[in-house]
Amino acid sequence: MPRSTGTVLVSSALLSVLSLGASACSSDSGSVDKPPVGVPASSAPVSSAPVAKTLSAAELKGALLTAKDLPTGYTARAPESVGDLRGQIVTVTPAVCWPIPEAIFGGRGKSAIFQNYSQTANPAVVLNLYLAAYESGDAEKAMDDLKAAIAACPNFTITGKDGSVGKTGVKSLTSAPLGDDAVMFEFTPAGGEVYRIVPIRVGATLATFVTLDGTNVDQGVEFPQPLLALQLEKLKTAATG
Repeated sequence: MPRSTGTVLVSSALLSVLSLGASACSSDSGSVDKPPVGVPASSAPVSSAPVAKTLSAAELKGALLTAKDLPTGYTARAPESVGDLRGQIVTVTPAVCWPIPEAIFGGRGKSAIFQNYSQTANPAVVLNLYLAAYESGDAEKAMDDLKAAIAACPNFTITGKDGSVGKTGVKSLTSAPLGDDAVMFEFTPAGGEVYRIVPIRVGATLATFVTLDGTNVDQGVEFPQPLLALQLEKLKTAATG
């Protein structure tokens, strides 16, 4: 089903479907409040050795692609904070599924930032990037937690800050080797939109890409590999610098 969302931010669209579910039922058994430490991503090595450097907020911002870095035909929006997005989710049922919505909003590291990318040739396809910096060891745990959640949670329920409840579906996908570790999955909220998501670990930082095709919201869309490669290389440089 087409939708005119050429300029829609993936983050705001996800926020609305996560915090405003179509289901009116309540959830209690197995739900849990937000944990103190977050969780994103899973599977596939490319770099030779893990890097444990925790990037500062300024270093995260510096690791984002700028206009001069982008492939021809791509543009980037100004980076923004992501804390307000995660705060809209109160509980997840079953509790083991919590790492999935956490991953969608970049995890729960020491600092996080997001940026939107779009392509002139296909403006309806929007790509969000979330960078989250972790302490040494925490990023690896976040990846492991997310892998376990994806395996255990083909469906789960999210309760929003306003008390609304939404049922969601998750489908695991095969990811090419990316960064130090990566996992790919599709996330489908009650409205039927298919968000394709790939969290990637580079050292102690998680880079989570989220994409949606605004004209074909019920179909997953491929990630632009040249853009991903450039972003991961710049992040690796920041992590090892």
